Amino acid sequence: MRPQTSAASISCLSAAISTIDSDLLVVPWFESEPAPAVPGLDSATAGDLARALAAKELSGKPFEMYFTTATATGFQTRRLLLLGAGARSTFGTLMARRIATAAGLAARTRRIG
Repeated sequence: MRPQTSAASISCLSAAISTIDSDLLVVPWFESEPAPAVPGLDSATAGDLARALAAKELSGKPFEMYFTTATATGFQTRRLLLLGAGARSTFGTLMARRIATAAGLAARTRRIG
């Protein structure tokens, strides 16, 4: 008898970041991007994003991962993964697929639905 496996649902959305309701919100982060690059994200993390950028915990290098929590009222998703996507000028389909795979593996490792 073959073991049964289940796959998590993955969706790509284009909406206000605060309105997305999911177990984990993955945000591609490009090299040299400032904290306000994604409107509302730094305030949702109570400044944790700006602090991580200043401390060089997050730089946007390919596949670099930074997990944080959204604490702002009205923000639907609590767990956030900022995933390095390299230089914005060289970003394309191949890198998008690779970081999506990295995000899926990171979520599985942390047992996030």
